[in-house]
Amino acid sequence: MAITMRQAVLAGSIVYLLFLTALAGYAMHATQLYSLPLPTSLTAFALALPPITGLAIEAATSLTRKGAPRRDALTLGGTTSSGTSTLPLTLTLAVLLVYETVVATLAGTHLAPARSLECGLDEAWKWMFQRKQEGAVRTIQDAFECCGLRRPWDMAAPFLRQGGAGSRACMEMTGRTESCLGSWKAEEQKVAGMLLAVAVGVFLWKVIIVSIPTSQPSWFSQMFDDDTSFRVGRPALEYQGTRVVEEHEPYSDHLPSEDEIRDEVNQGTQRAIEDIQARKQNGKGLVQPSALIQNGNEWSRD
Repeated sequence: MAITMRQAVLAGSIVYLLFLTALAGYAMHATQLYSLPLPTSLTAFALALPPITGLAIEAATSLTRKGAPRRDALTLGGTTSSGTSTLPLTLTLAVLLVYETVVATLAGTHLAPARSLECGLDEAWKWMFQRKQEGAVRTIQDAFECCGLRRPWDMAAPFLRQGGAGSRACMEMTGRTESCLGSWKAEEQKVAGMLLAVAVGVFLWKVIIVSIPTSQPSWFSQMFDDDTSFRVGRPALEYQGTRVVEEHEPYSDHLPSEDEIRDEVNQGTQRAIEDIQARKQNGKGLVQPSALIQNGNEWSRD
């Protein structure tokens, strides 16, 4: 079975949005695992952005195209050539643009400059040290094979039981000589880049999907719209490439007389004769019995 344009676009969009959702999910997991100083709201908004955008675009498109025989080129803020308002789609695109801009801007603040990133990481590490979050610090040290924040003995885990700083226990137990600030900062930048990529990727998908014309209604409208005017089908019968057109005549109680019936039959017969003659003139032969030959009565085509 041949795959339509609509099916290909739908399948590609689902796979692409699922990929972006998975990317945002990994970023959220890394943020929590490595105690990165990224706002939880930022990772949550980035995780919800791809599915929300997909559903919102489909819903707005179905509302925009409701009752339209085909999808025309979009003129945002106005109407299509079939007279359908594009206001729902315009408002949806505007809201999504603000959403994507907020996510991308917040993610960009955790990419640069390096000085501001180090301040945030320093505050996060001090918060874990003051609250004795030794497990979280150990996770960072084991993941990046380092000890301490700025120096291998700087607030490194395991913490001193008397609460003093400058413990060298991590260095003595593991033999590590590198501090964690550089690797930890690189991880923050990598996760922030993933969140930025999600926002930019969703924006690009939105631009492409809105720009692709298609004669098929959206899957959202097929599920929730019972208006059959969306479906433009071919007539069941066609004669010589001419469509059968149904003419709806007003109801009348008048019964045709015998003369009217006879005239209508004669007109139909005359049209049939004229059509046969026209076909013969156009070279389209009729099936006729051939002359008598040895094999008996056979049919041939002129």
